[in-house]
Amino acid sequence: MVLRLQWFLLFLLCSFGVNASHAPVGLIADAGSDQAICVDNTTLSGNSPDPLTGQWILISGSGDVTDPASETSTFSNIGFGANLLVWQVFDGLTLQEQDTVEIYRYTSGSPVLSYSGTTCDSVITLLSGGPFDNRAVPAINGPGTLIADSIFFTPLALGQNDYFVTVNYPGCPSTETYDYSVLRNPAVTVPDAGEFQEICSDSTTFIASPLGNGETGVWSSLDGDGIIDEATNPETGVHSLTEGLHDFSWTVSNGLCPSAADTVTVEVFPATTVPNAGADQSVCSDTAILAANDVTFAESGFWSLVSGTGDFEDPFVPGATVTGLSIGENSFAWIIAQATCPELADTVTITRSAPLTLPAAGNDRQICDDSTSVSANSLSLTETGQWSLVSGTGIIEDANSPTTNITGLSTGANSFSWTISNGSCDPVSDTVIITRFAHLTIPLAGI
Repeated sequence: MVLRLQWFLLFLLCSFGVNASHAPVGLIADAGSDQAICVDNTTLSGNSPDPLTGQWILISGSGDVTDPASETSTFSNIGFGANLLVWQVFDGLTLQEQDTVEIYRYTSGSPVLSYSGTTCDSVITLLSGGPFDNRAVPAINGPGTLIADSIFFTPLALGQNDYFVTVNYPGCPSTETYDYSVLRNPAVTVPDAGEFQEICSDSTTFIASPLGNGETGVWSSLDGDGIIDEATNPETGVHSLTEGLHDFSWTVSNGLCPSAADTVTVEVFPATTVPNAGADQSVCSDTAILAANDVTFAESGFWSLVSGTGDFEDPFVPGATVTGLSIGENSFAWIIAQATCPELADTVTITRSAPLTLPAAGNDRQICDDSTSVSANSLSLTETGQWSLVSGTGIIEDANSPTTNITGLSTGANSFSWTISNGSCDPVSDTVIITRFAHLTIPLAGI
C-alpha cells in the first residue's frame, strides 16, 4: 500500500493561502487478512478511514456486501472459490488509497458421500466423492492414493475392501468423510490353449492350462471343423479334422467376472501313405524281387536293410531286386516320407534256405532175390528225404529213411528214386536201378 502524497501541490496551495483538506500523513488502506471459510458469510476487517471515507467493491467472485461504507461490513452469499474485494479510502471524491483482500470459500464434497460396488480387477479408479476443493487436504485410511484431489486409485485385495477418505479444510472446524466398500472377486485364470500344432492325421490332443477354483472351461471350434471329445475338459481329444488350418478356443469363466479365452491353431497336412513292404518270402537263391506299394507325387519311398544282407539294384523302386541274400532271415524296410509328416515304414522278411543236399541213391545193382536194401546219403537238419517207386515193383519198408529194405522185387529192372526237399526249394532226386535176375532152373541129372 502506497501513501500518495502530493507534496508539491500542497506546497503551492499553502503558499497562496488556500485551505485544502488532505489525507492525514501516514494513513493507508488496509483490507485485512485473507480469509478461508467453509460458510457463505463473514465479517470484513478493513481499517478505519476516519476522518476520510471508505468503500468496499467486489472485483471478482460473488457475494453481497451489506454496508459497503463500513470497514467491518458483513459479506454474505459468498460464492465458492476465490472472491476478491478492494477497500478504497477516499478524500472527498478523490481516491487516496486501496487494498485488496481474498475471501476464499471452500468447495465441499458432492452429496454422494459413499460408494459400494464390486470389481474383478486388482486396481480400480473411482470418483472419490469430490471433487475436493483445490485447497482442501484429503487423507485416505486404506490401501489407496488420491490423484488430482478428485480420483481415488486403490490396489485391492481379494474379498472385501473397506476404507474412507477424510477431507480437512484448513481454518474450518469440520471435516468430510467419504466411506467406500469394494468387493473384489477373483478374476478368471488367464487361459492358455496350448502351442500351435502341425499334424498329419485327422486327430490330435489339446492340453490347456488347468482351471482355478470355481472355474469352468469350454472348448469350441471357431471354424466348425473337427469333433471335440470332451468340450469341458482342459485336456481333450479332437478328431474328424480336415486338411488345412483350424482354430479352437478355450474359454474360462467363474460366473463372477468376465470370461477370458485363448486360441490354438492346428494345421492338418495330408497323411503319409501307409507303407506295405509286401508279403514275406522264402527263397533258395541269393536273389529276390521285392513288392512294396507305390507312393504319391508328394512322397518319396526307399528301401533300407534292417538285418541280414542284401544289395538293392535301385532302392527307390517299390519292386526293387535285391541280391546277395545270406542264408536265413534277411529283413528290409520300405520307408515312405514327405516334407512335413513323420516317416512311416513296413518290414518284409526274405528267408533264404540253404542249398539242398545233392541226393545219392546209391549204385545200381543186380540181384537174384526179390528183396534187398538201399542206402542213400544222409540229410541236413532242415531237409526231408523220401524213397519212391519209379518203375518195376517193390515194397519200401521205411520211405523216409536213407537206408531201408525193399521187398517184392519183380524180375528185371526196378527203379527207385531218393528225393530230398526242405519245403521251400524245388526237390532234387537221384535214382537207383535194382535188376533182379530170374532164378536158375534146378538141374535134374536123371537116375
